[in-house]
Amino acid sequence: MNTKKVIEALNEGLAHEYTAILQYLQHYYTASGIESHNIGGLFEKISIDEMKHAEKLAKKIVALGGRPTTKVLKIYEGKTLKEMLKQDLEGEIDGIKLYQSQLKLVEEDVSIRMMLEDIINTEVEHKEKLENLLK
Repeated sequence: MNTKKVIEALNEGLAHEYTAILQYLQHYYTASGIESHNIGGLFEKISIDEMKHAEKLAKKIVALGGRPTTKVLKIYEGKTLKEMLKQDLEGEIDGIKLYQSQLKLVEEDVSIRMMLEDIINTEVEHKEKLENLLK
């Protein structure tokens, strides 16, 4: 396993998680309309899940001898609940693809592979919830 490449990949995931945390919190704070109470609560819950992912990734990066990134990607704010849901759905889909691609780097490292698979499973749950709300 190329530890340097794995650290870079995990830091890419960490930047994705930091962005998701901020985007979901922004959507939680600014959600308005008749369904905003229910959907806003979902935004808050998902942001907490993303914080847990960030913590796992940062701890693994440090354990591998790396330094966790402070990079954040572009945050999409959305003006309506539907826009927010669509933006968050795109983020979940991107995250799933990112982590699935990283699995190839860590095939022989069971602990990192299991961590990524756990994150993927949670991201898939988020994706499905968002898709159901957009139906």
